Amino acid sequence: MQTVIKRKYAFVLPLPLNNPASKAALYGIAYVLADENLNLTGEREIITSRGLDNLLPSPNYLFSQGIDPFTIKKGLSEEQFLDILSEKIFNQETTVITWSIRNLKILEQICLRNFRKPDILKEAYCVCDVNRVLKLHEILGGGIPFHSDGLSACAAKYGYQDKISKSEHTKRLDLLIYLFRYLSQVNGPLLRFVLRSYQDRIESLSNIIAQDKYLLEYDSLSRSIEIIRPLSLRKDTLEALYYDGNDVLPKSYELTDYGILSPATVLTPQRESIVNLSLRDAVTALKEASVPQNKEKGAYQSFLGTLSEADSVHYQNSLNPNNRAFIRADNNCSESYRLYVALFAGNNYRENLSDSELQKYYRYCSVQIQSQLKQYLRELENLMTSADENKTEDVSLIRKIQSYPMEL
Repeated sequence: MQTVIKRKYAFVLPLPLNNPASKAALYGIAYVLADENLNLTGEREIITSRGLDNLLPSPNYLFSQGIDPFTIKKGLSEEQFLDILSEKIFNQETTVITWSIRNLKILEQICLRNFRKPDILKEAYCVCDVNRVLKLHEILGGGIPFHSDGLSACAAKYGYQDKISKSEHTKRLDLLIYLFRYLSQVNGPLLRFVLRSYQDRIESLSNIIAQDKYLLEYDSLSRSIEIIRPLSLRKDTLEALYYDGNDVLPKSYELTDYGILSPATVLTPQRESIVNLSLRDAVTALKEASVPQNKEKGAYQSFLGTLSEADSVHYQNSLNPNNRAFIRADNNCSESYRLYVALFAGNNYRENLSDSELQKYYRYCSVQIQSQLKQYLRELENLMTSADENKTEDVSLIRKIQSYPMEL
């Protein structure tokens, strides 16, 4: 008899310590679980990750989220953090609901530096970027998306009235739940389409490519609609041409971004007039465009491409979870890769290092912190200039941010 899997939801808010585009790290992830009827089934919690010894956080990110920097070192190692996330959130039973997948994708960077394939987002049944869905709903309904991508601002626009402090991370999950429920009421078909599984997405895209059909996507960067002609699937990447109303350009769509990628026919004549975009013109332009030879690689393949042959062999062998605590680079590995391995060991398994290894590790981390200090202080200075001196809580937090590097 086949086992019936009961689906559940995880409402998730990642708490980044840096810009996701840079060397990114997470303070932790606030989450709460719900059943298939959206009834909460557990307590709101934060799974925290210990900050890296070789990386200063961003003062702006600390301040905007109300994070006391002196609590950063109290979390789990990144290895333990990833294990707990896989156990509680990123599994085939769970649909992950988040506000912006951009911050959630920091987990892929964390996986890479901890000798894991960056597949953690694929391990969930599905991941839903509520902000992206909401913005597409707004564009199709009125032609212009709401000006803010802020969770609090968007929730307030649609009727959420309670005031929540920036530091109340678990309480802010209520904002996410509120907007998810709002979308289910005003545009249930779009939301249900987005909530299909990762495997369903792969199969659907394969059929669409075979039938030469077209897709519609909302681009978060340009805050506009794209009409897409899918060309091929390469691992977890869709190679395509897209039309933005003016030009046809090549683009790679990472499937772990969990974009909307809906049938372009959702752009009805009525909606065409609203968004000022002709589906017929888009299809004509895409059909007439030449198909480029796209040589771009996905993030994981690009990472592997930076490794020497010896580095790559060592890395692939180290993906085995049974020996991670004792990973050491071979002498024939490159110097940069040996450093990469040493940072992994120091940040996760410090107790296994010899005295000389530990001293070398701390010396390197100290040099790295010193090199980041100028940028940290510049960011802090701008923050102090713009902060409200009448808010005691903000002033206290800024003082902690100011003194944090000096205590390391």
